Amino acid sequence: MKDFLLKIVTLIVDNPENVEILEEDEEGIKVYTISVPEEEMGRIIGKGGKVVNAIRCLARLKASKNKEKVMVRVNPKS
Repeated sequence: MKDFLLKIVTLIVDNPENVEILEEDEEGIKVYTISVPEEEMGRIIGKGGKVVNAIRCLARLKASKNKEKVMVRVNPKS
């Protein structure tokens, strides 16, 4: 799943080498935190959150095939 998200996000941003994805497990839910520089946040979130919602939808769809639950977060890279 991490590679899947990385592939999607790197196609969206201008500088794919600055993308980091952290994978954690919280109470049986896989949590993926996408970290990008602040100037790339707008591209990941999209107008009205449409892009990030589409990313989340694709992640849930892929996870449902494996009977998993996922959550996708986006944070500015510090």
